[in-house]
Amino acid sequence: MQLGSSSRSNSLSSVQEFQSHLDYWLRFIVSHRSTRNKGLAESIGADHSNVKPKVMVVVNFFEQHGTDEAMRRVPHTWSEPVMEKFSEVLNFGGLHTVQGQRQYRSLFGLNARTSRGLRPLRLALRSLFKEFSITARPIPKLCYDISAKLIKGDQIEWICPAIFSSGLPKSRLLTSYSAVLSMLSDGNNAEIEPRRIQAALEELHDQGYVVFFPSTEMSTANQGTNDDSTLVIIDTSWFCNKLVGSLLGTHLKDEPRRRCPWVWDKEDIKKMLRRQRCEERHLDEILRYLQHLELCTTLDIVPGHPKGHLLFPALVKQDVIQYPVLMSANDAMATAFFGRRLRCTDSSIHLIPFGVFTRLQVKLHKKYCPKNPSFHLGYGWASFMTGNVGVVVRFGGRNKQYIDILIFCPNSNGGACITMCIGTPSYITGNKLMDEIRAPANQQYMEESQQ
Repeated sequence: MQLGSSSRSNSLSSVQEFQSHLDYWLRFIVSHRSTRNKGLAESIGADHSNVKPKVMVVVNFFEQHGTDEAMRRVPHTWSEPVMEKFSEVLNFGGLHTVQGQRQYRSLFGLNARTSRGLRPLRLALRSLFKEFSITARPIPKLCYDISAKLIKGDQIEWICPAIFSSGLPKSRLLTSYSAVLSMLSDGNNAEIEPRRIQAALEELHDQGYVVFFPSTEMSTANQGTNDDSTLVIIDTSWFCNKLVGSLLGTHLKDEPRRRCPWVWDKEDIKKMLRRQRCEERHLDEILRYLQHLELCTTLDIVPGHPKGHLLFPALVKQDVIQYPVLMSANDAMATAFFGRRLRCTDSSIHLIPFGVFTRLQVKLHKKYCPKNPSFHLGYGWASFMTGNVGVVVRFGGRNKQYIDILIFCPNSNGGACITMCIGTPSYITGNKLMDEIRAPANQQYMEESQQ
């Protein structure tokens, strides 16, 4: 991050903004640590479950006018304890002692005070990046062989060099699983087990080199499958930025406004993909990937809704929770409730990414929405009825550090009592719902508390 201002007060404001941003992004990185299939990763020597993510942070104070030394020390003074706080879960490139004080080499020592100073700063950054690449965790050989095949020889045409150029990309954006098998078998006497190739592709997916989700047939097959419809998307910038970014935009240039902004017609998505030169035989598989990522869910299961539509919960902006109605408003005191709060074990270094809650909304929609007109969802919440039991799941906290699951049941005791007997049918049903929802919602860095 680069800091700069024309006055001391504005400089302090910039530092405070830096403090907030740095803390957020470090928590974000910690919270996105991979939970990949350990057994599959071990088959190619890629079990990195205990490896700290490597992070390089550079702070530059860009002086437009003369600034005293104390002002320049503000980022350093504040940042060092932050690095200390996260050092147990993140690797910042090692600690070094300078004049008796501990410093993070990746954070300090780079300073461009004028525009001319940017050149040596870039050179220093290049040196740091090179050092990081040398000490980075090794990529298993099979992963390296696959990536080398994808970017050499005839396969170079699959990489789109200018995703955001004005012209349409002429190169292919994706290949198939069987094509990868074919490439690796060329010139090799020994046949590679398809399941190991699948594991290598999933490792490359986890590291951000490709986008790959094995089909159901591949996941259940003992020896893998040569299913040509299963894609390996090697242009991750196109998929994440161009495609997903466009679908999650509230309004796109040259695209008609949708009556329901959070619902996409599958045919409209296919038209977008065709304009981006995707082959017809790959369109349905790309739609499967979008649903596998749990960015969206099909509305074909909703009674009375036209077929062929996808709901994207992240686009729903209604933030007022629609609570389930168990009875008339005059009899509100005859409702009992109980709940659980899933929270981060340490919110100072963890947060719950909003994408986690979006995925939970998709799971809830798939399981409880079919033939259930009481199902509603909005920005950070979902609610529905099952029989005479109501459920609210909400995402909250100033730092997005907890998920609440609330169960509402008719109170057979009546009056102002909000508790109920654990042996009543409503409580048993509600407790079962609680367990069903809690399992996908509970992350490895959360703890529970009863309400």
